Amino acid sequence: MPKRTLMRLMIVCLCLVAPGCTYRSWYAGFQEQQRQECYKNLNPADTQRCLDKANSMTYDQYKAEREQAIEKSRQ
Repeated sequence: MPKRTLMRLMIVCLCLVAPGCTYRSWYAGFQEQQRQECYKNLNPADTQRCLDKANSMTYDQYKAEREQAIEKSRQ
C-alpha cells in the first residue's frame, strides 16, 4: 500500500475515533502522564510529593474549579 494511501487511511481513522474521547478520558490521560513523570525523580520523597500532587484532584473537582474560573473571567 502506498505511503499516501496509508497516511490518508490513518487520518480518516483518527477522525472517526477522536470524537469518542471524553473530557474525563483526556483528564485521566494527562493525570497518568504526570504520574509517569513523577517516577523519573531519583529521590523517593520527591517522587511521593509529586504523586500526591498528581492524585490530589478528581475530575469532578477539576471540572468544578474550571467552571468557576470560566465564570469569573466572564464577569
